[in-house]
Amino acid sequence: MKRTRLMVAVLVLAFLAIGARDVSNGTAGEGFTYRSISFKEGRTYVQVIGEMTNWSGKSYYGVTFDLTLYDSRNEVLAVDKFIIKNFKNGSTRPMKTLVSVDFAKISTYKIDFNSAIKE
Repeated sequence: MKRTRLMVAVLVLAFLAIGARDVSNGTAGEGFTYRSISFKEGRTYVQVIGEMTNWSGKSYYGVTFDLTLYDSRNEVLAVDKFIIKNFKNGSTRPMKTLVSVDFAKISTYKIDFNSAIKE
């Protein structure tokens, strides 16, 4: 039993050490939501991945979102734009972006609708 607990503890610490952080779901505005957003530390960038869902009632050729990262004092660390192409109403699409920021300083984030081109 002790050996199993030790193995679990080692795996958890290893996961934390590689720099992956899972966060919650949210609303980006204009009928778009996000979920399963996670951050993974790289050498010079933080990789942000997750899923965006279009509940807007419209289909788009492309939708631009702003990702804003904050530190523990709620000060902006970085703002990055990402695009979801061919975003049909009711569909869920993967999102992925790289941001040049110190992973250790990220405390919170938000994703906001920026602009879109209708079909």
